[in-house]
Formats: sequence, structure tokens, C-alpha cells
Amino acid sequence: MSLATPSTLLVALLVGGVSSLPAEAADEVQQGLRGDKTEGRMVAVGDDREEEAVDAPEEEDAATEPQVTRATGKSGRQGASPQMDRTSASGPGGRNITSFDRKAQSRVGGYFDNEFVLPSGGRSTFKAHRLILQTSSYLHDNLLFSSEIEYEYGAQIQANSGDGELKIEQAWADYRIDDLLTLRGGIVLMPIGIINVLHDSDFRETTTRPLMTEQVIPSTWMDTGAGFHGLAYPSDEVQVTYEAYVSNGLSQRISAADGLKHARPSFKDDNNGNKALTGRVAVSPWLGLELATSGYFGRYDGERALSLLGGDVTWTHGPFELAGEYARIATEGGSWLNGTEVVAVPTGMEGWYLEGRWRFFPEWLHGTFLGRGGGFPQATMALVGRYGGADTDLPTAGRTDRTELLVGLNYRPIQTFVAKWELVRRGDPVTGPQDALWSSIAVGF
Repeated sequence: MSLATPSTLLVALLVGGVSSLPAEAADEVQQGLRGDKTEGRMVAVGDDREEEAVDAPEEEDAATEPQVTRATGKSGRQGASPQMDRTSASGPGGRNITSFDRKAQSRVGGYFDNEFVLPSGGRSTFKAHRLILQTSSYLHDNLLFSSEIEYEYGAQIQANSGDGELKIEQAWADYRIDDLLTLRGGIVLMPIGIINVLHDSDFRETTTRPLMTEQVIPSTWMDTGAGFHGLAYPSDEVQVTYEAYVSNGLSQRISAADGLKHARPSFKDDNNGNKALTGRVAVSPWLGLELATSGYFGRYDGERALSLLGGDVTWTHGPFELAGEYARIATEGGSWLNGTEVVAVPTGMEGWYLEGRWRFFPEWLHGTFLGRGGGFPQATMALVGRYGGADTDLPTAGRTDRTELLVGLNYRPIQTFVAKWELVRRGDPVTGPQDALWSSIAVGF
């Protein structure tokens, strides 16, 4: 049995620190106190290196196990391991349960972005848009938990200011049965199209998201529910993936002015008791091409339903990439009250975009701080062009029929650090075109 039993480690550390332990035990402490608990040893958070297996200390015979008194939380023997009973007061947090009392291999990460916008004829401004903290934990090879907390505009939440936002964007648990079937429950992203799921700022090539993802498919669209996902390989070349969920569904706050943006649901209560169905199936016939279709159906009030059908494609060939989405929405109309105002629900919406990218890096720049000269041998740049549109009230012609044209450039010294610049023109038949220069930095960590 190891010299550094939990009791000797705890007592020695409290009394005299590591130096007071036997030499072998001190070595164990120095090597062991590095992070989250796993079977038999402690592993640093986020350490991907393979660890040599170490046997867990042998358990003592059950007959000699100390009795724990719930009234005090103390065990009947001095120095008993806090893992014997979570009511023990000898753990890292006393009687409070901490993450060190749970066996999991965890990692904290996320992303950050900061933006600058100069509208034509308008006022320029910087925007501290997002800071996202992601926490993921493997509790077992087949059990995963992941969460994402979003701080928007510094999370300066003030009454009626609309200045900041703090929200849980994802929080779900996976139970993997096999590659074909993994159960998932919690706050999940609706698997509609590309951007709603793959929306992280360090992943996207542009500062602004496509016009359709602001209202027709309001990214980020999440809901509370449960379902499953998986993947299959019908042949060596073909891959099929899918996601399907049952969730509370959208509310009735649908409008021609904002589309589905304000109809995203509450995480606390279903407004009508009817559940919505959402799903996506994607086929990759060969590496570099994926074709997918998405769907949604649910009631937004007690009687009326909304259906959505969409498709998306991603194609990569060498330095060239092409990505696009299309979605069409049909509703059964109706209206709702916004204070004293009666708001009509439009019966149809539509959105689409097509985005092309060319990745390159001039050889002459490699000798500068932007490339190998700065320690970035994998640095890349990308030219980006996008054209798209969104109409949040199909039956009515007018200002709800918007279009977007974008031309941009970005630079990545490494994959998860990107600086972006783009010219964006958006407009509708009533107000005409409106131009803006956007720039940002985004960092994934």
C-alpha cells in the first residue's frame, strides 16, 4: 500500500506541510496535487497527455470501516478519507461539497471577441461583445457534461438599459451508448443549419453573422429539452450524422419586425404545454462535402403551429470553401399583445446566404512578425465574400425583405486567434442600402 494514504497526507499537510512527510509520500504529494480527481490519481485540468495508470489505494475491510456521524460530519477515526462519506468535514471544503469531491476530468475554456463598427454617415463605436466561459467534464468514458455561460457587453445588467446580458447558453449531459446513439438532456442548441450550432467567434470567418441568422433562425437559438444524436458510417467514405430533440418550443412573440428573435423560449416554463420537435440529418459522401436538412415543428400558442424546413451545405476543396444555408418558415398566423399593441404573427418567412472563402498566406509575409518571423509558421489569411437575404413577412412586400453583401479579410497567426475586417452593405426596398465597416479580434482559449 502507498505510504501517502489520504489520512497521512491530510494530517501532514495541516501540521507541517509537504516537508514533514516521509520522502516517498512527499513525492506523491508534489506529483499528485495537480487538478481533478480521476481513478487512482490526480490529473491536471486540460492536460491531454497520456498518464501512466496508477492503482488506487486498496480499500480497507468493510468491517473495520469507521462509522460517520451525520450530526458532526466527523468520522470515528482521525484522518479518515473524505471520500468515504461526503458528509465528512475533513474534505477540501469542510462539509461543503466542492468539485474536488467529484471524480471528473474537467476543462475550462471559451472564447472572447471585441468589435469596432463604423457605419456610413453614423457614429463609430467599440463593442465589448462577448466573453464566453465553457466548462466540460468527462465523468466516465461514456458520460459527458458541458456548459456555456455568456457575458455580453460586459454583463452590465441594468434596469431598462438593455446594455448587458448574462445567460446560460448551453448546459447538457450526454450518456453515450455507442457511436450511433448518445442520449442528451438539458439546455441544448437547436440543430438548425450551420451557424446556430457552430457560431463561436473564433470559428466564424466574419465579425457579423449572416442576416438570416439574426431573425429567421435567431442565433443563438437554444431550448430546454431532451433527445439524442449519433453518427454512422455506411461505407468507408460515407458518414451520416443526426440530432433530434423534444423541447418546450417557441412562444407566440413572433413578428414581422423581429422574426423569431423574441420568440425564443423560457428555460423555466412552457408557455402552452405543447412540445416541439427539432432535428437535423447530415450526409458526407466524401471528405470535404456535407449536405444536410433541418426541421422544426411546434405550437407557439395553444392552437397555432409553426413549421420550419431548412437545408445547408459545406464544401471544401484545397484552399477553397463554400458554405450556405436556406430556411423557410410557415405559421398559422394569429396575434399577441405587446403591452397595449396588437402584434400580428406573419404567416411566412424565408432566409438564405452563400459564403465563399479562399485561404492563403503570401510567402513574402513569412519573414515578418505575421508569419514564421514572428513564430507563426501555420499563419493563414482568408478572403471572404457573402451574399444573402431574409424576409420576415413573405406575404407583404416592403422593408421586411432585406439583403446583405459582404466582402472581408481575416488573419490567423494560429487557428484560435483571428483578426477580421469587412465591408457590409445591408438594405431593403424602403430605406435603401446602408454601408458599414466592421472589424474585430476573436480568441478561443
